[in-house]
Amino acid sequence: MRLAPKVVGAFERLWQEEKLLLCPRETNLVLSLEMLKDRSLPGKLEPVSPVSPAHPDSELDLLPARLSKEELIQNMDRVDREITMVEQQISKLKKKQQQLEEEAAKPPEPEKPISPPPIESKHRSLVQIIYDENRPLYNQPSDTRQYHENIKINQAMRKKLILYFKRRNHARKQWEQKFCQRYDQLMEAWEKKVERIENNPRRRAKESKVREYYEKQFPEIRKQRELQERMQRVGQRGSGLSMSAARSEHEVSEIIDGLSEQENLEKQMRQLAVIPPMLYDADQQRIKFINMNGLMDDPMKVYKDRQVMNMWSEQEKETFREKELV
Repeated sequence: MRLAPKVVGAFERLWQEEKLLLCPRETNLVLSLEMLKDRSLPGKLEPVSPVSPAHPDSELDLLPARLSKEELIQNMDRVDREITMVEQQISKLKKKQQQLEEEAAKPPEPEKPISPPPIESKHRSLVQIIYDENRPLYNQPSDTRQYHENIKINQAMRKKLILYFKRRNHARKQWEQKFCQRYDQLMEAWEKKVERIENNPRRRAKESKVREYYEKQFPEIRKQRELQERMQRVGQRGSGLSMSAARSEHEVSEIIDGLSEQENLEKQMRQLAVIPPMLYDADQQRIKFINMNGLMDDPMKVYKDRQVMNMWSEQEKETFREKELV
C-alpha cells in the first residue's frame, strides 16, 4: 500500500533532525524510529534524494531554528497517530473486502419490486400532520384497488361457477328421483307383505277372539266399530244417503256426524303431518358435529383442581362490590 506523501516527508525530516540534535545516549530512540520507519513503509515509496554527508556545522547554519526535544517527541506522536489511523483504515477496508466477497459468493436472490417511498411535504404544521394521520384511507369500498380486482375475477369465473351449480343441482335431482323410485318399490313390497300377514286365517281368528273379549268388557268399542263399518259401506255405495241405508233419521244424523268428524280428523292430521327431508348421501353424511355437552372424563379431578384454585377473598369481593356494582 502506498502511504501519503506527507507521512513520508515527515519521516525524512525527523530523521535528519535527530541526526543533528540527539546526543549519543539516545541511540536506542533513533534505532526504534528507524525500525518503525522500515515497518510502516512496506510498499513502494517515492524516491527521496539521499542526504549528502556534509559537515554538521554547515547544516546547523542552514536550519532556521533549533528544535527542542519536546517538539521532536510531539512530532513523533503525531506520526504515530497517523500510522495508527492508516492501519485502522486498512483493517476496515479488509473487512469490507471480506464482506463483499461473502455477499458475492451467495446465490442471487430474486429481485423484489421496490415501491417508491411516500412523498411527504417537509413543511407541515402539527395540526395538518394529526389530521392526515386520522384521515380514513378510503371513503368507500369502490376506492380500493382490490374491489375492482374482485369484480374482474367474478366476471371471469361467473360462467364457470353457474355451470358448476347447475351440474350439481342436476346430479342431486337425478339422485333424489332414483331414491324416490327405490322407496316406492320398497313401500309397495312392504304393503304387500303386511297385507299377506293380516289376511292370514290364523291371525284373523286370533284377532276376532281378542275383539269379542274386549267388546264384552267395553260395549263402547263395539258401537264405535259398527258405526265405522257402516260409514265405510256408505262411502263405498256412493255419495248421498238412501232410505235403505239408514233405518231412521237418528242413524242418518249419526252417519253424517261421523263422516264430518272423520273428515275433520283427516284434515287435522294432514296439517300436523310434516314431510321429512331426504336422506343424505355418503358425501353429506361425512360432515359431522360432535357435541360433548360439557362431558367430564374425570369429575373428581376437576373438583380437586377447583379446591386449590385462587379464589377471591372477602376483602377482594367487597372491593369489587364497591367499585363495580355501586
